[in-house]
Amino acid sequence: DVIPRIGPYDIWAVKWGYTPIASAKTPDDERKTLDEWAREQDTKPYLRFSTHDAEGSDPRDNTEAVGDADAVKSTGFGIKNIKRLVPMLMPATLSALTDDADLEELYGRLVGQWATELRHVAVIVGGAETQEKYGSQPGARFTAVSAARQKDAVKFLNENAFATPTFFLKKDLLDRIGPDGAITRISNAQRGILNLLLNDARMARLVEFEAQAENPAATYSLPAYLADVRGGIWGELGTGSVKIDAYRRALQHDYIDIVKNKVNPPTAAAAAPGGGGGGGRGGAAALSSPDSRALLRAELRTLDGQLASAAGKATDAMTRAHIADLRHEIDEALNPKK
Repeated sequence: DVIPRIGPYDIWAVKWGYTPIASAKTPDDERKTLDEWAREQDTKPYLRFSTHDAEGSDPRDNTEAVGDADAVKSTGFGIKNIKRLVPMLMPATLSALTDDADLEELYGRLVGQWATELRHVAVIVGGAETQEKYGSQPGARFTAVSAARQKDAVKFLNENAFATPTFFLKKDLLDRIGPDGAITRISNAQRGILNLLLNDARMARLVEFEAQAENPAATYSLPAYLADVRGGIWGELGTGSVKIDAYRRALQHDYIDIVKNKVNPPTAAAAAPGGGGGGGRGGAAALSSPDSRALLRAELRTLDGQLASAAGKATDAMTRAHIADLRHEIDEALNPKK
């Protein structure tokens, strides 16, 4: 099952597209038979591909994914395999008469695979499970992913995406690849996940899910979500002595940069249709909503207070300088016309 091959959906799609319907004389005559075939999707979710108007909201619409029914569990297994592979890279790529090009390429690909698998978890947040239905089929086409699953996804990412991935940072391996670049590789992967989590359309859906719910208290609200993300990225601030490593410093700078560009969007991006990215009917959901901007400003204010409290607990000069720089960045974000 590790090697991709033709599966049930592929066979079903070919059947749909190419099987002759001998009794049909016109395209409309085919509808009854096609509808019967389509109804197989009611009881076989693995035959579903995508849903009209889903706009990228369904966390099961993934490439390079297995185990979509529980992406947290399957990604956990994937990361275990990546950890097993890192020590194998040098023995697998180095030989007496070759250079280190294969080692560098495979190391980069392994970091990329780590990011790919983590994205399968990130899209659970603000996600909706969807199924294409016609008028005769009862039930919802779009159902928000449960609050518990969304919260578990954020917890998993805090522990597996945003915690420094020390298993990639083997000194003997990095010393073969080059004198620098390790921080950039990890930072780029983490920034991609963070951008996905703070996607404008994703935050807008969380607001809508809460607004439409019969019991809003049972939803995963945007304030709770943003607080959970902050708790994972800035966890060091609550410890008795504060020391922030280089990888976490890069991640934290990326967080401030992403949030700053959302509360004070660049003029061109703010004016462009769909500038927020992530889809939405007519592009509307892609634009940053007033609710998300207000909450992100509140997050920056809360974070500034945490940084101020942590400054006196910093154990090294680099951490103290980092905290001071971040507070300067937050001040510029909250008071851009000063």
